[in-house]
Amino acid sequence: MSDTDDPSAALDLAHLGQQTGGDPRLQRELLDLFVVQSAHLVARLEGLAKADPATARELAHRVNGSARAIGAFELAETAAELERSLAGNGAARLEPMAAALGRTLEAVAAHLSRLPPRRQS
Repeated sequence: MSDTDDPSAALDLAHLGQQTGGDPRLQRELLDLFVVQSAHLVARLEGLAKADPATARELAHRVNGSARAIGAFELAETAAELERSLAGNGAARLEPMAAALGRTLEAVAAHLSRLPPRRQS
C-alpha cells in the first residue's frame, strides 16, 4: 500500500497538534469545521471549473489554505495544482483533488473518533 492509499498519511497529526496546542477539543472543533467547509467548497468547485474558472481558482485556493491549516498536505498540494491549472487555462481535473479529499476525510473521521465529544455551548 502506498502513502497515497493510506488514509492516515493524509493528515499530519503532529502539525494538527501544533496548530491546536494539543487541545483535543479544539482539534475536534477545527476538524468538524473543515469537514463541513471542504465538502461545500468541493461541491461548488465541481460546478464552476469549466463555467467560471476564476471563481473555481479562488475556491481551490481556499481548500489549499484550510487543508494546510489542519495538516492535510496532500490535499493542499492537489488543490494548489488545480489552482495553477485553472490560472493557466489548462484542463482542470477535479478527480485528483476529490480523491485526496476522500483520503483526508477518512483520516479526519478516524481521528475524530478518538477525540472527546464537542463542548456543549
